[in-house]
Amino acid sequence: AVSCNKEDDPIEVISGFSYTIDPANFLKVNFTNASSNFSTLSWDFGDGSAASTEANPSHTYAATGTYVVKLTATASDGSV
Repeated sequence: AVSCNKEDDPIEVISGFSYTIDPANFLKVNFTNASSNFSTLSWDFGDGSAASTEANPSHTYAATGTYVVKLTATASDGSV
């Protein structure tokens, strides 16, 4: 008898996004998720506000400035 045990290669989660600034309200930013192979998302808007799990959120900042936005895409097995 011959046995073959092949483990499935894990699928790589790719995280990415783009954004546009609302022309009517320059403090509002619309984010577009471009991630793949994920099951959950978490957005950190870089201003201390609560994280969002929406796929394509909009966020209104309290003041003008430079913010570092982080999108974390997680696979169903917990890998990032």
